[in-house]
Amino acid sequence: MPDEIVQWLKASIMVQGPTFYMVGAFFPSWMVCLAGAIVIVLILRLIFIRTGLDDLLTFRLMTYTAMVVAIAFALALLIYGR
Repeated sequence: MPDEIVQWLKASIMVQGPTFYMVGAFFPSWMVCLAGAIVIVLILRLIFIRTGLDDLLTFRLMTYTAMVVAIAFALALLIYGR
């Protein structure tokens, strides 16, 4: 039983999230997904303003924040499969 626990702990310590090398440093994948989600939501906001949909939103900050989080999770799931 203790050997199984030790093996499980070793395996869990060695698991790392996906990272990549950019501009001389290793960046976690979630940071790139978050940046991409922010850009996508900014474009969506411009579309919402142009179509008049932005005026219908009551809680804009919460809505756009939730959109950023949802898109970042979707990007991470689609790109990295996590």
